Amino acid sequence: MIKNELALVLLDEATIWNKESKVLVNWSDINVPHNHESLPLKVEETATKIKREYLTWVYELSRLRIRGKTLVSHLKLSDSFSFWWMTLIAEKSPHKSPSIYQIFKLRTLEQLYRERGCQGLIYCGYDLNLHRTLKHWCKAMGHPYYRQSLRKCEVNFELTGLRKRSAKFPFLIQAVAYLLKKWFLRYKQLKPTKIPADPPSGDENQITIVTYFPNIDLAKTQNGRFWSRYWESLHELLDKMPIKVNWVWLHQDSTELDYKQTLQLQEICNQIRPNKYRHFLLENFLTTTGLLKSIQLYIKLYATSLLLKGARKAFCFPGSNLNFFPILEYDWRSSLFGHIALEGAITISMFSEMAKKLSGTQSIVYLLENQSWELALISSWKQHQINCKVIGFYHTPGARPLDLKLYFDPNIFNEDGANIMPLPDVLAINGSNNWKLIRESGYPAEKIFHVESLRSLNLLGKYESEKKDVKESNRTLLVVTGFIAPETEFQLNLLNKSNSMDGLAKYSRILIKAHPDLPVEKILEKIRPDFKYEITNLSLTKLWPQTDVVYCANSTTACVEAAWLGFPIVISSAVNTMNLNSLVGFPGFNFISSPEILAKELQNPIPIRIPEEYFCLNETLTRWKELFKGLSQS
Repeated sequence: MIKNELALVLLDEATIWNKESKVLVNWSDINVPHNHESLPLKVEETATKIKREYLTWVYELSRLRIRGKTLVSHLKLSDSFSFWWMTLIAEKSPHKSPSIYQIFKLRTLEQLYRERGCQGLIYCGYDLNLHRTLKHWCKAMGHPYYRQSLRKCEVNFELTGLRKRSAKFPFLIQAVAYLLKKWFLRYKQLKPTKIPADPPSGDENQITIVTYFPNIDLAKTQNGRFWSRYWESLHELLDKMPIKVNWVWLHQDSTELDYKQTLQLQEICNQIRPNKYRHFLLENFLTTTGLLKSIQLYIKLYATSLLLKGARKAFCFPGSNLNFFPILEYDWRSSLFGHIALEGAITISMFSEMAKKLSGTQSIVYLLENQSWELALISSWKQHQINCKVIGFYHTPGARPLDLKLYFDPNIFNEDGANIMPLPDVLAINGSNNWKLIRESGYPAEKIFHVESLRSLNLLGKYESEKKDVKESNRTLLVVTGFIAPETEFQLNLLNKSNSMDGLAKYSRILIKAHPDLPVEKILEKIRPDFKYEITNLSLTKLWPQTDVVYCANSTTACVEAAWLGFPIVISSAVNTMNLNSLVGFPGFNFISSPEILAKELQNPIPIRIPEEYFCLNETLTRWKELFKGLSQS
């Protein structure tokens, strides 16, 4: 029997509560009544502490012993590499694993429950995994638990689109469906590719660069001049250096180019300067033998993972009774039994074959985000090309403090053998803030090398160039939206509501710059703003001179550039998801969650000071030259 006056009541999915309670907590909502607690807002207060706990938990889980062996050892593929590093649990990506944010909320809920001295929990919702987790937690504490809802419990995978629909099928079926999809959409279209022979001169310096595709200058690439937006002016530097370059493209589904068009561009690019540049798709290195071995590896992983059920008990933080395995169960099982496992096995095969075929490479460079494919790349090249130096380039201008995949428990750097997480020989990084955040997780300083930012060189010489006194009237507000629909709707709704509180009284012009992947017309039709606005397709570079204040969605990186240029900026809160904005933790800066606060911020906007060295800018790319020169001499 639950005494309402001693219970924590957790409201989910817009449910209400009209009875007594010790504390009322909203699981998802940000703007709540004054006598309620918003769990997403509470997470914002404690996220940094929970981040450290979560990183330590992931490390400790890898060391968990089952049947006398650690998880890392059970999944060992060679003396120096374990498949553990390719699981979603080890990767820790908030994008691929949205359930991580649920763990942060549960940890915050647990702390709130203890602080308020609650003696029972009432859950008003129908999320089956959350219900199971809360029920077992209360049972472990010896506290009463009750679920109140007119709806039957359903599994919420925290996924969207095709991933959500496919998640309902058995994991073996998911793996088979993944293979069939890849076969018809990619593998079947590939023509037999003969790898051009390496140059006869054994002393020619040769590098291999692995990059995402497309995100390219399409006009240049269609003329045979491959130009990636990820690397920008590095292309020009490579032109001038005595280096032969192998470009390896990781094709990502995009509205820009489909896979067939990518194959056509590859053929065009390989006809221009073939003695200087060669262009490959990663799938060019998938052989029939390699595919069969991948399937065998998947079957082996499947069988081995059946023995790891004992790991479930370890899905909790030290001193806690709250076991969150039901929340991460999909990530765990899909990584070991589903399409993630098969995808990882195929990726290992392709990189292994690539390391064998591109044998003349002295160094390999890749875009570093600490995704699972990167670890397969590093391991394969370390195994087949002992003298090849591996460089990971962290290309994002501003590291995100809560993007967990970038950070680790410091103990992970002291392991040996198959327990070692594959690391690049050099982590090429730009900017002072990136350095600070990466070093805080214990990343070895001797492996870090400062290089210039390649995607921000347009800012050279413009530090605080837009800094000016904010006008008392006739201001122009630039609204920069993001690529996430609920977030953009939340951002524009806040703006509309703040207008009724005189938030826009000092503004005569509202410009809305939409993200290219999410047009805003339909969202604006739904909201029906009571202020006048203009939707613009101009580039930010052309919009800056017209702008007085910038209002950004949480997910857009334009906020960092705007702040560095000297603009007063306002950023909306994340919407029931991890706050992956680069400015999390900056002194004196808060994210906006209510129209009242937004109205005040817009009336009296204050710039935040970002240090000039936040971006490392030098158009001659001196640091990149030093890096390549050092590699050619080693």
